Amino acid sequence: MARTCAALYFACLILTAAPGPHAYRFAALAILCGFLALAFALRRFTRQDVTA
Repeated sequence: MARTCAALYFACLILTAAPGPHAYRFAALAILCGFLALAFALRRFTRQDVTA
């Protein structure tokens, strides 16, 4: 999931750089996807195995 969000992040960054009236919408999506990618990556790294 983190990789998918990271790919969407970079795609939205590319679309933000393209000239157009809706670039700010892609910037907002890029921010959201960036935070999601970071959250899923941190969740993966901080997950602890609980053995009973």
